[in-house]
Amino acid sequence: MKKTILLLALVAFAVPSLSFAANNTNASSTKSTRIETRESKIEAKEAKIKEKLEKASSTRAAKLEAKEAKIKEKLEKASSTIDTSCVGKAVGVKEDAVISAFTKFNTSILSAMTNLKTSLVNVWTKTDKKERSVARKDSWSTFKTAKKSAGETYKSERKSALETFKNTVKNTCKSPEAASEDSESPEPTL
Repeated sequence: MKKTILLLALVAFAVPSLSFAANNTNASSTKSTRIETRESKIEAKEAKIKEKLEKASSTRAAKLEAKEAKIKEKLEKASSTIDTSCVGKAVGVKEDAVISAFTKFNTSILSAMTNLKTSLVNVWTKTDKKERSVARKDSWSTFKTAKKSAGETYKSERKSALETFKNTVKNTCKSPEAASEDSESPEPTL
């Protein structure tokens, strides 16, 4: 009888553990199926992203090639249609105007510096310290105003010469592409 009870107890413990093992195996196979499904979805998304990137880069490359072709075409057309003698004369007129503007600028600065010198010398004819201080400040203020005005006048005249050049090249010479080739005279440090 002891053997029977022992056998029944053993069977009672073995049967539930067998069913637990079966359930555990079923649960782990479900988890692995879910993981495989997720991995396949991720791989599909990665493939779509790679495809989009490849498509975008090929589109960009095609657009760049088209732009380069247009630019080359414009340059070839421009070089064959520029009236170089007309543009050369326009450049000469522009540079003469810039030289004239710079000469006026130099003359204005020299005049302002001469006036500053005279004014500062006169400051020392005053005996009162406060009068000298006020006169010295006025002298420098007058110089700074004259210097600023000369610079603004130069920039304005230079800009006007450049606009006149661009209009001449575009309308008279019928070569608007040439205006961009020689549109800037270097600006001196003021």
